[in-house]
Amino acid sequence: MAEELPVLLTGTTGAEEEARSTIGTVLAQIFTIIRNILNYVLEYSRRFFQWAGENPLYATLFVSNLIIWLS
Repeated sequence: MAEELPVLLTGTTGAEEEARSTIGTVLAQIFTIIRNILNYVLEYSRRFFQWAGENPLYATLFVSNLIIWLS
């Protein structure tokens, strides 16, 4: 009877709990990957703006060349 109490109280089985746990793990990994990508982008943008502050002419030329090449 004690083993059946959680099923009676929550209405879920062990398989449903396992599925929820797996989905939670997958979502946590996706959020971690997104957070790591954002940290990477923000770090390199910080480095670029620091470099641009030290070399404004080179930064202007770099951005203009990049825009020309991408268009």
